[in-house]
Amino acid sequence: MKKLIAKLLLFNFFNDLVLLYPVYVLLFQKHGLDALAISMLLSIWAGTKLVLEIPSGILADKYSRRNLVLIGRVFKLIGFIVWTGAGSGILFGPFWYFAIGFTCWSISGALYSGTFSAFIYDELKTYGRESDYEKIQGYMISASLSGIVIALFVGGFVAEISYYYVFAASMITTIIAFIVLLSVKPVQKVQSTEEKNYFKFLKLVLINARKNIFLGEIIFMLVFVSSIFTAAVEFYPFLFGELGFAEGMVGFLFGVNYIFVLFGGIAVGYLTAKKGNWEIILSLIASFSILLITVFKTPFFLIGLFIAAFLITIFEIRLTNKIQKEIESHERATMLSISSFLSGGMQLILFMVFGLIIRTYGSFAMIFITGVSIMAISLYGVVIFWRRG
Repeated sequence: MKKLIAKLLLFNFFNDLVLLYPVYVLLFQKHGLDALAISMLLSIWAGTKLVLEIPSGILADKYSRRNLVLIGRVFKLIGFIVWTGAGSGILFGPFWYFAIGFTCWSISGALYSGTFSAFIYDELKTYGRESDYEKIQGYMISASLSGIVIALFVGGFVAEISYYYVFAASMITTIIAFIVLLSVKPVQKVQSTEEKNYFKFLKLVLINARKNIFLGEIIFMLVFVSSIFTAAVEFYPFLFGELGFAEGMVGFLFGVNYIFVLFGGIAVGYLTAKKGNWEIILSLIASFSILLITVFKTPFFLIGLFIAAFLITIFEIRLTNKIQKEIESHERATMLSISSFLSGGMQLILFMVFGLIIRTYGSFAMIFITGVSIMAISLYGVVIFWRRG
């Protein structure tokens, strides 16, 4: 069991140790793309992933979840390889190289989200350790974020030497992640749905979800809080600019933010024994922390955003665990992919809305709306959990 967990932790670490993460926007600019072109690329990434979320979950409930995650790593590697040709001028311009690469990233992401979480849960259930899911998932997120934090702090410095080194390092870590997961023996195939028709199976899962009102309500809370906060984080560079930080500090501040998320993933492992629905209080506190920067508008109160990242990480893991317990095993990956699908759709809308708000009113207005929205949803959650007792 310990060997299995160690391998999964290593996979998550190397899977997200991608030095391209903090510098890909700079890479786009280096190839002459303006803000509009970059926003189009982000839309291609988000839109493709959105379309593939539910089908990938259904595939994961029918075929080997481990193998689907492995196939996703191959697409991720292909995306990196395509990007290296952006400056070649062969066939078409840089935009289309980046668009194809982002499409591969989207496929990779769709084959990971939901699928890997369900894979972990089934592995634990085989050992009779499914009660440890929340703690193990916290460790998995921490492993991923450890890779991301290192990439954030190192990627920019490596890019100053050469972007080819960034590409090479990103490819190597992806290959290592593939090899590590390949060494994990998948559990016996989970219960078959015996549904050959995509839409019939999807309808079956949605009907089961409608029967469980509480499941729908906690998915709603998870989707909205996670989507709003995640979309806001993507626009942090605008906030950092308004606060007077130089471009070189942006990656550093993102690194600090992810360290707080990392601590949240670790902390939830120690808090998992605490019963009750206290995570909704953390979400409520996070909303107040977010609003601090909009009141005082000084760099010191960025600490409020970092604390919010810590609290919302715990909130998300706790709520995901509640969702896992409400879903049958053979529907688990599909339902989680539906959740990811809804989150992706929300983020796609929020990217446009937040961008318009920033252009019209500035980044502080966007942060204010983020805090107020999370506060409203958290209060709704308090009512839900109070009603359930």
